[in-house]
Amino acid sequence: MTRALIIVFALALPAPSALAADSAPSDARLELALGAQAEYDSAVALSTTDPEKASALFLDSARGFQRAIDSGAATAAIYYNLGNAWVQAGEPARGVGAYLHALRIAPGHSETEANLAHARTLLRAASGPNDATALGRMTGLWQGIPRETRVIVATTLWIALWFGILAGAWIRWRRPIPWRSGLVFVGIAWTLVALTLAVDEYRLRSEVPGVVVARDVIVRKGNGDGFAPAFTQSVPVGSEFTLVEERPGWYSIRLADGQAGWVRASDAVLARERDGAS
Repeated sequence: MTRALIIVFALALPAPSALAADSAPSDARLELALGAQAEYDSAVALSTTDPEKASALFLDSARGFQRAIDSGAATAAIYYNLGNAWVQAGEPARGVGAYLHALRIAPGHSETEANLAHARTLLRAASGPNDATALGRMTGLWQGIPRETRVIVATTLWIALWFGILAGAWIRWRRPIPWRSGLVFVGIAWTLVALTLAVDEYRLRSEVPGVVVARDVIVRKGNGDGFAPAFTQSVPVGSEFTLVEERPGWYSIRLADGQAGWVRASDAVLARERDGAS
């Protein structure tokens, strides 16, 4: 593991107060998170001298962060750390699942988006789910522009638009007003950027993303092993999808190419809730 990669996957553990805000067991949750962080730091230190031991420690770190989440510390920072640990442990698909969950809680977080993109390259998956749908293709037009950047641009355009309107009102729109056509351009630009944010928000609220974490998963026509395969080829680890329906032990999923079917819940990870609840 190169030093550059280690820097990319730096931890982002929240301050103790961020974990202590919920209830009495917060000390236990904090202890679990700090323990997982210590294992991660030890793994980083050993990554060049003893890669095998480092890999084992990264795995222990991932399990520690998962225990912290299961105990109630389901924050975006903990999911981000969990993703880092899974990727470093050689489980990029589980890392993708953790990053997706972190982004459900904190949309647009640039470090999480960067690490998600890196994990996808490890899986040879350059993009997320539903690219085959019309909405997915639309989203792909601005997928490479971070949400934080678009928020800044939209805010700047909004301020500029109203500044121009108020300035025009102040001089009672006497002709000639050189910025009149400019206001039209700014208004159109703001509308387009705001539309990208609205579409992202709609998908965030209406779609539950997930990722296949088992190898060579058979997608079936129904929620049971007795159903025939939905299509010939198995689904490789790291395939992202959108949840269509859920039944005990099974998920109905739609893949990026539009194919759909049922997979075992144990073979996949969902990024279910925006508030971090599992």
